[in-house]
Amino acid sequence: MKVLKFGGTSVANPQSLTHVIDIINSSKERQVIVVSALGGITNLLVEMAAKASSGVPNYKAHIDTIETRHLELIEYFVPVTQQSEIISFLKSQLNELEEILESLFTLEEATQKSLSKISSYGEILSSTIIFHILKHQDCKVTLKDARSFLFTHTLNDREVVNHELSAKKIYLTLKKLSALSPMLKRSLMDVCGDIVLHDGIVRAQEYQALKLMSLVLTCPMPALPLTTNT
Repeated sequence: MKVLKFGGTSVANPQSLTHVIDIINSSKERQVIVVSALGGITNLLVEMAAKASSGVPNYKAHIDTIETRHLELIEYFVPVTQQSEIISFLKSQLNELEEILESLFTLEEATQKSLSKISSYGEILSSTIIFHILKHQDCKVTLKDARSFLFTHTLNDREVVNHELSAKKIYLTLKKLSALSPMLKRSLMDVCGDIVLHDGIVRAQEYQALKLMSLVLTCPMPALPLTTNT
């Protein structure tokens, strides 16, 4: 199993996404594909949130740009006769985004939860649209939304991972994965270890999550540094 993570620049436009599709199609292995928001989109979302919560009238200025950037991908890769579903999704998400921004503008206030919600639209849009594009490129793909098993709650005015609820959902997901072959289980554990180590720190909660995975999958833990950070 391969896990491929493509950043914003890699999926920013039709030309770069074509290269990504070529990379995906070049492998016969089972793959997990993770994509970021299109390059620059998260910055636009954060800027709109800041303007709206500060009472700046033109806080919606980037909505058209965000729509155009995503429409460019849809129109390039998806046949005209099959675009309606994904374009409807794009417009509905942007309508939701506008409603949240309007609330921030009215209140002239933003919470960490609302800011996190707004910034998440970049990945929501890119992952769903690219999923549909891959389907039209004859890739056998399934869309898995991380929100179905990762949950947050508010702690000291910050949105943090709700480890108890997330652990329950992840456990149910892992039970399904327990039927994988030993080789695939090992690959999955190694990938999760790499994710934990991306910033060079192993936090206690991350270690416990890996330990849970190891137990459920009956697979050894990946090698991790001895020092941890709480």
